[in-house]
Amino acid sequence: MARTSFSLPFRNAALRRAGVLAFAAALSAPALAQQRGVAEPYLSEQSLDITGAVPNRNGSFFRLPSLPSEMPGVLVPVFRRLAADARRLRFEGENGVQEHAVFIRADQVAESARLRVRYVSAVSVMPEASRMSVFVNDRKLADVMLDAASEPGNADIDIPAGLLQAGYNSVRFSVQQRHRVDCSIEAATELWTQLDGAGTGLALVSTNDQFSTVEDLIAFPRDDEGGTPLHVVLAPGADIPAINQTLTAVQALAVRAGFAKPKIRFVREVDATPGIQIFVGSTASLRARGLDDSWFGEGGLSVAGRGSSVVRVVVSGERPEDVDTAILRLSSEISARGPLGSPAGLRALKLGNGAPLAPNSAITFDDLGLGSQEFSGRSFQTSFNVVLPSDFYAADNGKATLFLDAEYIAGLSSTNEALVRINGKVVGASRLAKSGGDVLSRRPIEITLRALQPGSNWVTLEVRTAADSDRDCNPLSMIEPSPRLRISGRSSFALPKVALIEHLPNLGATAIAGYPFSGASKPLTVFLPRADLASLGAAATLLARSAMAAGAPIETRLTLRVPDATTGQALIVGALADVPKTLLDHFEIKADMLPESWAKEKAAGGDAPRPQAAPLRTASLSPATRTDAAPLAAAPPAQAPSTQRLWDRWTDAYAQSDMVQGAARGLSRFLQRNIGYSAEQLAFLNGGRSATVAPPTATLLFAQAQAPSGGRDTWMLLTAGDAQSLLHDAASLVSPASWSQLGGRMVAYDPVGGDLTYFPVGSHYHFTLQDRTVGNITLFAAGWLSNHIKYYVLVLVALCGVFGFFSRKLLNRVGVRP
Repeated sequence: MARTSFSLPFRNAALRRAGVLAFAAALSAPALAQQRGVAEPYLSEQSLDITGAVPNRNGSFFRLPSLPSEMPGVLVPVFRRLAADARRLRFEGENGVQEHAVFIRADQVAESARLRVRYVSAVSVMPEASRMSVFVNDRKLADVMLDAASEPGNADIDIPAGLLQAGYNSVRFSVQQRHRVDCSIEAATELWTQLDGAGTGLALVSTNDQFSTVEDLIAFPRDDEGGTPLHVVLAPGADIPAINQTLTAVQALAVRAGFAKPKIRFVREVDATPGIQIFVGSTASLRARGLDDSWFGEGGLSVAGRGSSVVRVVVSGERPEDVDTAILRLSSEISARGPLGSPAGLRALKLGNGAPLAPNSAITFDDLGLGSQEFSGRSFQTSFNVVLPSDFYAADNGKATLFLDAEYIAGLSSTNEALVRINGKVVGASRLAKSGGDVLSRRPIEITLRALQPGSNWVTLEVRTAADSDRDCNPLSMIEPSPRLRISGRSSFALPKVALIEHLPNLGATAIAGYPFSGASKPLTVFLPRADLASLGAAATLLARSAMAAGAPIETRLTLRVPDATTGQALIVGALADVPKTLLDHFEIKADMLPESWAKEKAAGGDAPRPQAAPLRTASLSPATRTDAAPLAAAPPAQAPSTQRLWDRWTDAYAQSDMVQGAARGLSRFLQRNIGYSAEQLAFLNGGRSATVAPPTATLLFAQAQAPSGGRDTWMLLTAGDAQSLLHDAASLVSPASWSQLGGRMVAYDPVGGDLTYFPVGSHYHFTLQDRTVGNITLFAAGWLSNHIKYYVLVLVALCGVFGFFSRKLLNRVGVRP
């Protein structure tokens, strides 16, 4: 297949006119940007307590560029990128399958379309034996040779007329890769192919580029990172209630449109930057900010603009109560007929966030969209995502099972095996010992339930099919090889009856259901240690993704006062240098857990202004709410008692002794291996140093801890080394690839590889048992004891003591006495 650069020919004069208009709009963008006012000086935290910001009275709040008029009959080129980040567009090993759902408007399916694929492969990939098969709505369109090792390769694939449907469509890639010079199983780990998210997608032609409904926003173009840019226009001097209302409106829009990766930022003025601009407020306040009556729609909601540039969403009402009603309608009015699209597209949409799996049930490979697969290489791999209930309690109180239906040919090595990985860790294996071939019928591979977690769990099946003939590694045998393995679509993953109990800390439950903030009776307190637009944008991004998990907006209450014992549930968002030390101590965050670069940022922070983080300016607060604007000051550190000072001196002396450290490390390993203690529980044997630390390239820390008020009240903290990392990487954290992997009490996010570092839970602080049946209580009790093995040992010792006591008493009453 020829490799060409993507281009869309202009078919008629109308389309040429559209191109001229688009070029003219691009030239006018700098002029629009120049309409923005002079940058405002940084507003100190002390001024927040007094009056807040005052808008410039010499000019209007901002100028609204008029919306372009509709141009009926003009064909507008549209490029629909895949809603996925780099991790979801990467293939590793000798084979792989990925499916993506792409939303297409009805006006975009009338004309011809093309699928553009841009990719890079490892230098070790053999082009003659490596292919990427491309499917659209389960119809195979092309086989692309993977020959792009030094520079990106491009493939333009025509899509037959009538194949695409309005709504969701499926785009699936199936990759087969072979090594150039090495046929060992270890060499398969060197093979990879990366799709370029900015250059891979559907090249369409639209007959109507105008957006007029909320459903149209689903088709708004993604940026190069697969995110949807949302620009919330916030007036200078906006008061706390207005900001709370805006946060709820943004969540409602995210829930309604289903943005996979919302990238929310707050701005004071509009410009020509492509994205969805959001205005929230009463009609009077919006008119005062430059909007005329044509911007207000029926029912308080208006959507207008062009998908190729800017779409403006206005949520309004005559009174603040009317604005709340419009927000409620925005999140609740979902089409009763459900999403539209092709059967394959709806399947891809359903499985995009994982396949839900209820207790005491199973799901087959056919149900997961994997089907039957043939393989001719040395290391077969297939992965799928199963979503467990948010109240699933992981423990060694049962076994999940992968039932393998497969067959392999004769002549393979007897050392081959089938491995099962859960979230990257090997948790089960089965030997394929028959060198004469075999047919496997429901071969069970058992997996301890402790390996699973509430929410998403990536299950990877690896079947090794090495043969003695691989030592020759003849390249000709790899070009047209015969199949070695066939995996049946009847293979399944089964979950037994499990313990169900709501428990905290549990970031996995937050990711899947917004727990514990969803359905709360009181608003969630949002505390910004430094009131700037970057922190507000990061908080809105996190809230929008949590609301999507919960299925409804989370009511918030913004505050500028440090949370205390009376706060209840709270979300704290800010750069590390701005977070009071008392809060860091509450989340048990130590200095040695964090990258050294964060410490440098904190040391350099001080009181110096941060030009990269625009300040959030609020209007003067009424006396009834002025407590929310109290100066931000951490509580003075309490003087350590004498016993604590003695302990500190002892640990310092202990840390300087190499011999003592070696003995302590040996004792720690023994207790972890034989008794079941965690490394965090034995931290005192490590000189008090943290057993788990964030990688040097980590930029975010997301933590969960019990509020001082107790019960299920929870505080959550999102912090970063600086404000810009906080804003930018919050959008990466909430992307499906990362958000689905949240778990435990605290994670560190590394944007370089999209990896999460998990910090041990230690102990749970809250349990709520909804299912009070004997079976569920028994499973929970067994699981709790398995997770707290020291108590299990104590119970056994106590039972043995009781048994011995009564045995002694009984034997004293029976038998022959002298």
